[in-house]
Amino acid sequence: MQLIIKGETRYLAELYRRYKQELFGFFYRMTSQAALSEDLVQNVFVRIIKYNQSYHGRGQFRSWLYQLARNVRADLSRGNQQRFQDQFEELSGDDFVSAESNEFNEELDLLDRAFLELNGEKRELLIMHRYQNFTYAQIAELINSNEGAIKVRIFRIICELREIYKKLESERA
Repeated sequence: MQLIIKGETRYLAELYRRYKQELFGFFYRMTSQAALSEDLVQNVFVRIIKYNQSYHGRGQFRSWLYQLARNVRADLSRGNQQRFQDQFEELSGDDFVSAESNEFNEELDLLDRAFLELNGEKRELLIMHRYQNFTYAQIAELINSNEGAIKVRIFRIICELREIYKKLESERA
């Protein structure tokens, strides 16, 4: 990253190769839309070029990168929360082949719906911990909190997700 700060942008391609899939997964889990997720990944790398002077090398590069990603996501979701719901509704119309896979997919569908009912910050924390394999300490550093508080927040988010899922399941029955 220090070379990129010095203007050696050819090293940006290496960072892109290293982090594009991970960032894509982060955004895809937030938006459920591949093309939008790819655009958001590109926006993160544009911001790396634009804001590279803000990286001082004190913390982990990955934490700084995810701070940029969180900002890109926040810019997207300002005023666009309904967009996430609309995208989910587009996906829910898919047909599935077998009865077994249909039952399994109905459960996944309920989980997706429950997940989308969480606010953006809660979804983000859950994605970072469960899918991006961030440790509690890394998440705490990223959002300027402490590790204990993050453990409690994630536990509460999982409990809330479970309650939303149960509510949706009872409505379905």
